[in-house]
Amino acid sequence: SIDETLASSSLTLGDGIEDVGVERYSGTLVALYEFKEGTGSVARDTSGVDPANDLELAGDYEWMSAWGVQFNDGRALGQASYKLYDEIADPAMGTGQYSVEAWITNANVTQNGPARIITYSRDAGSRNFTLGQVAYTYDFRNRALLEEVSGNGTPSLRTYDADEDAQDRLQHVVMTYDQFRGRRIYVDGVWTDDVDEVEPGRLWNWERGAGYRFALGDEVGNEDRHWQGQIRMVAVYDSALTQRQIEQNYQAGVGRRRLLRFDVSRWTTPRSAIEFEVSDFDNYSYLFCMPTYETDNPAELRVANIRIAVNGEIPTTGQGFRTLDAQVTSGHQELSRQCSVIPKGPDPGTDSFTLAFEHLGAFQNLVVEPDPGDLIIVLDREPRPERGMRDFARVNETMSVVTGIDAGTSGPRQAYQALEQQLPGEHDLRAFVSSHQVGIAKLALEYCDQMVENTTARDLFFGAFPFGTAPEVVFGDAANRLQISDALYDGALGDGLSEQPPRQGVRDDLNTLYDSLLLQCTPTAPCNAERTKTMVKAACAAVLSSAAVSIH
Repeated sequence: SIDETLASSSLTLGDGIEDVGVERYSGTLVALYEFKEGTGSVARDTSGVDPANDLELAGDYEWMSAWGVQFNDGRALGQASYKLYDEIADPAMGTGQYSVEAWITNANVTQNGPARIITYSRDAGSRNFTLGQVAYTYDFRNRALLEEVSGNGTPSLRTYDADEDAQDRLQHVVMTYDQFRGRRIYVDGVWTDDVDEVEPGRLWNWERGAGYRFALGDEVGNEDRHWQGQIRMVAVYDSALTQRQIEQNYQAGVGRRRLLRFDVSRWTTPRSAIEFEVSDFDNYSYLFCMPTYETDNPAELRVANIRIAVNGEIPTTGQGFRTLDAQVTSGHQELSRQCSVIPKGPDPGTDSFTLAFEHLGAFQNLVVEPDPGDLIIVLDREPRPERGMRDFARVNETMSVVTGIDAGTSGPRQAYQALEQQLPGEHDLRAFVSSHQVGIAKLALEYCDQMVENTTARDLFFGAFPFGTAPEVVFGDAANRLQISDALYDGALGDGLSEQPPRQGVRDDLNTLYDSLLLQCTPTAPCNAERTKTMVKAACAAVLSSAAVSIH
């Protein structure tokens, strides 16, 4: 409980003032969803642009008291989605550019598909645009009048895996499209630096009707592309927002926020207080952010170890300001830019808050941290595999490294995007199914095809080899067989690893494959040199898609 010898005044949310924050840019809004309704099954389009494209919510969803919707296994469908086409893509009246802005919290960083956060589409294979999540990355699909762009908006612009831009915390995400820079993605006010390899194209092949609808949380056809997380705000513009406009909207923040000003004059100087920005984090906790010391009479004093009490009790969790230790030297001094999640009481409507300190000005209160007690670890009774499976991204990266073919090359990139949802989504071997192996085999064949058709890449991998000779001659020579088999073993498997298959075992298996493929070559129907390349591709794919490569 609070030691009243060194604590602030107590406040409720009703004692605070509404924090309006920085004014948002809204000059080219087409649709806006603030999710302030709090109840019912409709989220209103409050942009003021007619017709209102209100969203009908269905499935498993929850309204958030801090404004927003949490999607567990639900979705929201627009009722007048053609408005977006008219304002953005109509050949006569549309601007040919747009932005989609959202404040979101991904429930986890294992979702893939891509999981549909925001989409304007008909089904899983037809869309105008989509913002999706694939593990730690954001995926931007846009349909355009270009030969290389499909009706599904692919190839995607995806944030780089290593940057891990998508996180399971509140983020401000903006995607923009114009005729000069193409697609761009911004996270928390910063461009991700991922450059669109597809040249910008006109949006004249967008679809206005035929079942195309604006949706949140899943595909329009409810086709198991659901996304789990919280959406606090969504806005659509008929312009590509500038860097300054994006930064302005990021600084404006989101949700209902109140400023609580805790009086500490009793312990410091007259008219002194510590101000917090407070909002609902979810239905079970508050978010206390950016404590600021305010005084009319600044004097050098120490503020250390701030703990936030709820209803006279200090929760043991969420006390992120316990490590704060600052010297106050000005009348308006930000003590921290961090936030802390504080659990709500049994009746949030009556919760009161108090600040307790270890050091405040000339006063000190010794804080003895409570004994956390014994750590209870719940064990998984089911035996867990000692080995793991490479997930979709690592399977792709591994094949690229082994073959020397850049993952961004057109063929492998398009194959990966098409097969991604068919590849393993997690590392647990118990979740591996036959469809995963089929996807791995197809992707391996694409990489092997690219390598064998590229003279430089294949010579680097296999060395000099008679690819221009008929297969009956080439694979009738044991030395040629060994050359291909050993190159694949050395490049993809390797010696000196206790759990890899033995070299001779791989040779024997590949010899069986060569023999079966040669059965189609007969004296009356001989094979040409193309068959030689096909046989090498098959051997390459067999090794590259094997468990020896995909299990680690």
